Amino acid sequence: MAKSKYPRQIVLNDPLREFVEHCEVYCSATCCELHAFELHPALLLRLCIDKNRAGEDGGAAFREAWKQLKELVCLVESTDMNTSGDQVPFWTQKNKKVPEFWLATEDVPKFFTSLSESFEKASFVGGLRGK
Repeated sequence: MAKSKYPRQIVLNDPLREFVEHCEVYCSATCCELHAFELHPALLLRLCIDKNRAGEDGGAAFREAWKQLKELVCLVESTDMNTSGDQVPFWTQKNKKVPEFWLATEDVPKFFTSLSESFEKASFVGGLRGK
């Protein structure tokens, strides 16, 4: 997992970045922040199906993304992100010059909780727990 250059920043690596971007359906996170996302298990499973149809292993990508998410949750829980009025930048491998989007510090735990719950439900419904 790539490390952030600065404290209180999040780096989304592939394949987690792909799953997060796939859930960015209402608007751009750059514009609407947390409100741009539909964090729903069906969207996560849809990306798995799309990857399978493209000849990739969607299940393996899902499990790796979920592992990366769990690592980020641990990072967020162990990092002081409770500064009032601040925002946390989210970086990706795709664009290393500027953040892809920012979330208010109080929204970062909400984002990761909702995303984690969606991965949990998708893994159950889609039979993606093993391996």
